[in-house]
Amino acid sequence: MAVSTRGICILGATGSIGASTLDVIARHPDRYRVVALGAHGQDARMLALCQQFLPQVVAMADAQAAERLQQGLRACGLTQVQVLSGAESLQDIAVLPEVDPPLLPHRPTSHALHVVEQELGREEQRHPRALELGPARVV
Repeated sequence: MAVSTRGICILGATGSIGASTLDVIARHPDRYRVVALGAHGQDARMLALCQQFLPQVVAMADAQAAERLQQGLRACGLTQVQVLSGAESLQDIAVLPEVDPPLLPHRPTSHALHVVEQELGREEQRHPRALELGPARVV
């Protein structure tokens, strides 16, 4: 029986928990694919993640970081990656229809890590982080 890949959204992708989750996902490309990544403002780190994981969409809470990321993606030829900005855009990517399973809004990255670890037989690690929501815009 063929195993289908699960679409994953990682909020806080440039942080330590996001990095841990992406490390596990990178080791299991047959089981997981990164649909969306989100972060606050580390655009250089996000650019590297985009080059590695080729997400469909990226959300940056900081509008200036989103603009820098967009420029970096163009320079690398990754024009297929859609970039959103504003804190609300982080919430928007968490509920994309390609994301399986839907992420818990109060612990999105921790929930994604839990799902991955649970499927791989590892213990859950949770580090909840609050999100402040604001208007989203496409860059």
